[in-house]
Amino acid sequence: MALVELSIVEQRCRAVLAVQAGEPVVEVAARTGVSRQTVHSWLARYAEAGLVGLENRSRRPQGCAHQASAEVEALVCELRRHHPRWGSRRIAFELGRHGCPDPVPSRMTVYRILVRHGLIEPARRRRGRKDYVRWQRSRPMELWQMDIVAGSCSPTAPRPRSSPGWMTARSGVTVTFWADTDVIHLLIAGVRLKSVRSHLSAADLAALLRQRGRPAGEPPLPPAPPGEAVEVDRTISRAGHVSLGQHIVLAAEILGGQRVGIRIDGKTLNFFDLDTRQLLRIRPNPLTPAEVARLRGARPAGPPPQPTAGPVQVQRRASNSGVVMVVGQKVALGRVHAGKTVTINVTDTELAIACDDGTRLVRRTTDQPVRNLKASRPRKVAADA
Repeated sequence: MALVELSIVEQRCRAVLAVQAGEPVVEVAARTGVSRQTVHSWLARYAEAGLVGLENRSRRPQGCAHQASAEVEALVCELRRHHPRWGSRRIAFELGRHGCPDPVPSRMTVYRILVRHGLIEPARRRRGRKDYVRWQRSRPMELWQMDIVAGSCSPTAPRPRSSPGWMTARSGVTVTFWADTDVIHLLIAGVRLKSVRSHLSAADLAALLRQRGRPAGEPPLPPAPPGEAVEVDRTISRAGHVSLGQHIVLAAEILGGQRVGIRIDGKTLNFFDLDTRQLLRIRPNPLTPAEVARLRGARPAGPPPQPTAGPVQVQRRASNSGVVMVVGQKVALGRVHAGKTVTINVTDTELAIACDDGTRLVRRTTDQPVRNLKASRPRKVAADA
């Protein structure tokens, strides 16, 4: 049997006739897929206007409460024609000054009336956020830029977006960049002018070789005098270890995954933050002077890193019994804090625990270092098989 497509009016008419024939409104509404109130509305409209009343009706409002009246629009247009140099702001001011049949329209309302009647040219809209093109790419190192002052330059390889502060006297000079995954050196005629931290990966270096780059030799840094301190940059493993001259040195588990600087003195290794030169850890130096001289990326050391003066801020999650553990010390907060995450400032002598009911000061009884800054996630309960 072929399917017959019914119009909206026919479907509504069938529902109305079914109800008039004695079928319950609930069954007719369920069969049609509408509510009972809709069926009753169709019955009233059919009784009032017949089939015409079952057609779709416009839901457009009869008027707009905040729309300017026709008298106000005519007055705005008349003022504009008599005073062609008046703008929307002046016309709105004059309407409020000399009286207006309705509430005084705003400046933007006057502006839209003038545009709608063609009495002014619409002003150009200010550019939005989506109109601007950002100088960025989806992946790192896809965008490269060369900044030249008063001249041109022909480097042997591109460089990341930065400005070395060139002088006008050096325009037209060929510049060479020595780069690896740790540092980038800027050289002119074999003389190093500047060194910056590198963000290049091994894949970026391979791409530079394909773009007419050439393998580099030894880094153009002057060797450190014997006995002088040197610095290297290394990434600490997730377990907190770092490799130095075929020696595996334990830095700290809390530093896992971070890129840090290491100042190598005669007897100690000072791990510090590369941005702030804040001292992070001190470890004994297992390297010999010959091994230090062969370290990759070694450079003359800067000023000694300084330790932080403030407390170490950590977060801990209270257990079901309201107990937290930090630096090997258990502190009972009460069952009211069970499952909550609290912030603890750890010093050499005390623990300052920020709770909902205030800060609690607890005397420190251990000398263990802070191993984790973030609170551990709650354990998941295994589902029953």
